[in-house]
Amino acid sequence: MGKKKIEPNVNAVTFDELEKTNLSYEEAANRLEETLQSLESGERSLEESLVLYEEGSILATYCAKKLDEAELRVRKWQPDDEPTEFDDWADIAN
Repeated sequence: MGKKKIEPNVNAVTFDELEKTNLSYEEAANRLEETLQSLESGERSLEESLVLYEEGSILATYCAKKLDEAELRVRKWQPDDEPTEFDDWADIAN
């Protein structure tokens, strides 16, 4: 069974529209991966490729924003904005 082909919209989704969907990071990353695979296949017309490229760029920005938000949440848990060393976690767990 082959992979599902991404069919680009005539109008690429905007970043604002994407934010309103509350797409999870994982969903957006999967959609970005599918978009990249479709672009790399070389089976798209120039116009379709341009739309896919634009959507991929927007998805990449969206994913980066989600990662930045996650980093900010983690930093709130860290005292004095200091990174927590993983080696210390074993001591805490025991």
